[in-house]
Amino acid sequence: ERGGSQPIQYQIITSVVILTLFVCFRGEASPLKDRDALKALRHPQGISEGLRYLLSTSVHTLKVADSPLLFRQVISIACASTHEDRLSDQGTDQIAYARAAVEVLKRKGIHHECLEKIWRQTAQPPRSIYGQHQTDLLARETVQLLAQQGRVDLLSGSLQHPDPEIRAIAARRGVDPEQLCSLMSDRWSFVRRAAVLGIEEVALPSGICLTELLNDSSLLVSVPAAEALGRLATAAWAQRSSPPKILLNSLNDTAQDQQAVLVVRLAALLALARWGQYEVALKYWQSHLQDGGLVPISLGALDALVLSGSVNTLEVLQQALIKSRSIEIKLRGAYLLVDPRVRWHQSDYTRADRLLLLDRAIKSAVGDRLLLSKLTAIKTELLMMPGTRKGDELAPAIEDEDD
Repeated sequence: ERGGSQPIQYQIITSVVILTLFVCFRGEASPLKDRDALKALRHPQGISEGLRYLLSTSVHTLKVADSPLLFRQVISIACASTHEDRLSDQGTDQIAYARAAVEVLKRKGIHHECLEKIWRQTAQPPRSIYGQHQTDLLARETVQLLAQQGRVDLLSGSLQHPDPEIRAIAARRGVDPEQLCSLMSDRWSFVRRAAVLGIEEVALPSGICLTELLNDSSLLVSVPAAEALGRLATAAWAQRSSPPKILLNSLNDTAQDQQAVLVVRLAALLALARWGQYEVALKYWQSHLQDGGLVPISLGALDALVLSGSVNTLEVLQQALIKSRSIEIKLRGAYLLVDPRVRWHQSDYTRADRLLLLDRAIKSAVGDRLLLSKLTAIKTELLMMPGTRKGDELAPAIEDEDD
């Protein structure tokens, strides 16, 4: 060639080969090869390899990369699909490139105005199967990026989208909060679960519609629904009014339904206690103390009474550690003494009170070596915990009833 320089096609092919080898043998800590990637992305035959390389790097590498020219080119590839009125007018490869480019932008955290048009263009007639076309994948990546950037205003109406993946993405982000309850009867369990997460996130009074999911066929839906109903008790509207009767009745029925799955009943017990309704949990707990039975449901009752702060926390744990004959109950009570979810800083009891209770439990467990070793380990953990407030190092105030 003139001047001894190599043909431009040879240089591009060489860059693509080098880039491919780098992708195959690179280490995770390697820096972003932005120049090679940019060369590949600027040539039609190198776009696929360039995008593949960017997606093979870690999210952290993309986030810290300072390569404005490179990401400007990625935006150009993503937005190229908006030059036509319909995505179906374009080749499959171009849509695939746009999808990969949008995924890169999602990992980088870059928003561009053309995403709204891409989202509108991906609208397709309803089908029985989604995810087999590049247009479906592009739509999912675009929705995720828009949701990630907080542009849920652009996703209005997506809760009724025919693609269940898109409905789930929109539901998790709380799109159209007042319409989330419409997904309670969605045929896909992962969409119903996403609706649970979205309803808990927005925490509106309409969230009591989650009671419809307490008997859901999937435990991945019914258990989070019961837990979310309990956490709604901390919402501002819940603090200003009495608990809705339909909510309490549904949770009560579930907690006492012996045909229901145990894990759902336990979640319902805790949810009731968080609403200040701990009578059912107290009934199971007192029954256990009297005859020693009902251990599985009593474990949930113990959690409900202690974690909700509805009753005298240390008194209940004293009953668990000293009065109960169940090893499981004793251990659960001991673990709750160091559980960060228990609001000890809001009670009148100090760490010294908890230590004395553990000492009494250890003294009564002398005949059981396994229980003794676990209680001793928990005591060591409690001793290593920093004091949370003034008085944590004072002498204990709990009464020793056995003496």
